[in-house]
Amino acid sequence: MEFVRQIGIILAKDSLLNLFLITLFLITTRIYIIFRVLPPFRGRIVPPPVLLSLSLVFSLLIIRRIEMPSAIPSQVFIFILFIKELISGFVIGFIASLPFYFIQQSGYLMEFSSRGILTMQVTPSGDEESTVVANLFFFICVLIFFAGGIFHSLLMGIDSSFDAISVYPLQFQFTGKFMEKVFELSVEMTSKLMLASVLLAFPVLLLVLIVDIMMGLIGRFSPYFGGYFVSMPLRGGVGIL
Repeated sequence: MEFVRQIGIILAKDSLLNLFLITLFLITTRIYIIFRVLPPFRGRIVPPPVLLSLSLVFSLLIIRRIEMPSAIPSQVFIFILFIKELISGFVIGFIASLPFYFIQQSGYLMEFSSRGILTMQVTPSGDEESTVVANLFFFICVLIFFAGGIFHSLLMGIDSSFDAISVYPLQFQFTGKFMEKVFELSVEMTSKLMLASVLLAFPVLLLVLIVDIMMGLIGRFSPYFGGYFVSMPLRGGVGIL
């Protein structure tokens, strides 16, 4: 107990160490929220203690170039900085998560158009349900994310985010040109990714439409032809192809 008390006295007197710990806490908060929002790290894929340890290690690498104030901020200001890091981490993580969601949505469109939703699975990134093809697309996207070096680019982007949104800003500017650029970038990325997901599923949608038209024409000239039952395996085969 005496040793713990001595450590507490040292921490209370050493303002530089306290400032270091506060800065490390703020940096870790942003990085942890970013990782927690990203689909490859959320849910049951990566346990929270492991994710927190990775965030702490990455924070120790970043903190060396963070410009710290000369004095320890007040408790109210530290709380405001904490809220700022929460919002910054969520926004950055949400923007980085958009490709995963839209690629998964393209798989959902493919399966829905080819043979309907026959089975649903719980996604590994959360408790929501999705189709088999959508989950397959998700795993492929995660594989490309790690094997293709995109994770390294994400780490570089997180490091650059501390240049755009500093830990200790001189003044808070939640409105203005910066937030306008963030909004424009979010809208542009969302529209492009939505278009990409539709284009990715477009060949399957087109082939399924052709199969439906053919079955409809055959059923029109042959009333006793079971077009619905014949079209189901054809649509499933088109979806697999």
